[in-house]
Amino acid sequence: MDCTDPAPRVNFEHLPRFVGKKVRLVGQCEGFDGGVAKVKAADGGIVLVRTKSGAPYENNYVEVEGLVDGPNSMTEVEHTLFGEKFDMEVYNEVCKLANTSQQALFL
Repeated sequence: MDCTDPAPRVNFEHLPRFVGKKVRLVGQCEGFDGGVAKVKAADGGIVLVRTKSGAPYENNYVEVEGLVDGPNSMTEVEHTLFGEKFDMEVYNEVCKLANTSQQALFL
């Protein structure tokens, strides 16, 4: 595991602070069109993710590591499938903690 370039965990609310930087976003796949996945973040916001393969994700929930292009979009570097069930409410609380004074615990 490479820890030299950590990617912070974010939800939709945090994306604008990370434009041009690498992040990790977990979300629920809501649709796919022309190489772009519509991903519902843990806090309910919709993020447009340009997938690396140009194909849709194979599971309902996915973690995407990628570069933030704008306040509601990112380009995938890699992804991890999280299956068909995932507690988005708990993950949203993790994102909130990871972007406060407790940030050092998550990097």
